[in-house]
Parts: sequence; structure tokens; C-alpha cells
Amino acid sequence: MIPLKSVFLRLLLLSAPLHVGLGTFVKTSFAQVANPIGLSLGNATVAYQGVWGASENPAIASSTDRKFSAQAYGFSQFQLSELNRLALDLGYKAKLGHVQLGLQYFSPPGYTITGVHFGAGRQFSDKLQAGIRVGLLVGDFNEFGNDIQPVAQAGLQFEVSARLRAGAHYTYVDRETLPLAEHRLRVGINYESSDRVRILLSAIQPVGHSLAGGLGLHYQAADRLAFNAGVRTGANAFTFGLDAELVNGVRIILGLAAYQELPLGVGYGVVW
Repeated sequence: MIPLKSVFLRLLLLSAPLHVGLGTFVKTSFAQVANPIGLSLGNATVAYQGVWGASENPAIASSTDRKFSAQAYGFSQFQLSELNRLALDLGYKAKLGHVQLGLQYFSPPGYTITGVHFGAGRQFSDKLQAGIRVGLLVGDFNEFGNDIQPVAQAGLQFEVSARLRAGAHYTYVDRETLPLAEHRLRVGINYESSDRVRILLSAIQPVGHSLAGGLGLHYQAADRLAFNAGVRTGANAFTFGLDAELVNGVRIILGLAAYQELPLGVGYGVVW
């Protein structure tokens, strides 16, 4: 007999073509393993800068003050371990630009998705940064065989003024049958209202779905501790999080998303 929990998960994951609300959230809302900084700031992070910026926009280097960096993070969906998504990003920064290698893994009941991507970017002027990212998603479906999808991304950030940055991030994928990919355009701003406070705003347009938006607030409480909060539409949610440096160069981050109709989502990560 098939466990009731497994039946529920299969119906949930296959519901995207039939139910726009819950199914769309599972398939596309947090496409490409949700970075905890994006989760905690309402997905308003296309113009975000910092150690987590590279996962949000390929224009940004994954390390701000060192040549090598590593980020390991994940997202627990619906508080069910079968829906965990995991990722690892490795970055290298040189004088001419930056490169990044990323791995993703998602294995709910019935299939396994593995993703790999390679990204590169550089600063073209004092105000403009741009980058690209290409990769493959490989799906192994128990009942339908294998599927391979290419994914291509392009991003840029522009310094409008000393305290205002604008960003754009475009992701292309041929179809949305694999949960780690979404064809979409994100644009947004990052405004530093003071040395401790950032306000972030983004608009997200998934192809074939309604326009969504996000608003985030970042507060730097101390040199090694920051708090985040946000709100997002689409999969309506209030989001919260904290970012703390444990020792020199090692940071942890936690993010929570309280959805209007769904159980709590949790993002977590460490960078060094």
C-alpha cells in the first residue's frame, strides 16, 4: 500500500497544470533552489549586493573581499523533508571578473532533479556590472524516463547614485516541467536609506503567469548581525530572517516565509 503522505506529495507536485495557486507555487515560485537571502527579503533581491548576491544575479561576484568563496544552502518546502531543495555555489574572483560553479539537487517522491551551472561576470565601468550563467537540469522520472533542459541567464546591476542601485535578471528555459527552472524577468532597486538600512523592491514577470512583486527591508543591527523582513505577492507571504557572522569569513543565514494558505517555509545557508 502506498503511504498517504507519499500520495499527497505526488498530487501536490503534479498539480501545476490543473491548479494555478498551490501547483504554481510548487513548480515555479521558488525556481532554482531558493537562496535564504531572497526568501527572507521577499524575493526583492535582484539588485542586492553582498556575499549572497551572486545567487540572486549573475552580474554579482560571490565574494566581496576574497578570491575564493563557497555557499551551501537549502529550502524546506511545506515543512516536509521530501521536498527539501539543496544547492552549493563555488566562486572565484579575479581582477578581470568573477566565475561561479553551482550545483542543485531536488528529489521528491517519484523523480530526481540535478542541476549544474557555470557563470561569469565582470565590472564594465565604475557603475555597471554584468554577467551570464548557463547550465543544464537533468530530470530522472521513475515513470517517464529522463529529461534534460538547458537554462540560460543574464543579469546586470547599475549604480544610479551612491545609495541607489538598479538590477535586472532574465532566465530562459524552454518549458517549466522541471521544478528548478522558471522562464522569467526580474527587475528591481536597492536603496540604502542609511548606513544600516536598505530598502529593496522588485517586480517578477514569469512567462505565462501573473506579474508578482516583492518588498524587502534589511537592517544592519551590528557589524556581525543583520535582520531581514519582506512581503511578496504571487505566493502571498510575509518573510523574515537573520544574517550573522560567526567567525571571520563564515556567515550563517536563516529565512522564514509565512504563507497565506500554506505551511511555513524555511531557508538556511552558510557561506565561507
